[in-house]
Amino acid sequence: MGKIVSNYILSENVDLEVSYTTDLKDALENSDFVITTIRVGGYKNIIEILMKYGVHGISIGKISDLILSILRLHLDKYRLLAQGIVERDKDLIIQAIALDPFTPSPKEAERIFDIFIKSSEKFLPIKFN
Repeated sequence: MGKIVSNYILSENVDLEVSYTTDLKDALENSDFVITTIRVGGYKNIIEILMKYGVHGISIGKISDLILSILRLHLDKYRLLAQGIVERDKDLIIQAIALDPFTPSPKEAERIFDIFIKSSEKFLPIKFN
């Protein structure tokens, strides 16, 4: 993911610096923003890294039904997105984008998809049905 972002930034001549690390302090220090990615199957390793650097979750009590419904919506959205990517199905990906609360309409979801594909085709040479 870091290489894809670095290549994209170089091609667009944007004044950004990209770095990648497993060191939590290095990642957060002097950063304007941080993007995290999780490799499928790497969950156990991530927990070990977090524990190594003293990052621990806190209990906040019972999650409200409202929050759970929002989380379920996002989970459904990401499942649909993953299925669309695996099957290279443009319609499923657009449906996933449309499920996002910040996407105002299905037409806008299609426009977002088209812009993403056009701007990233030299880095992600994937054809969708």
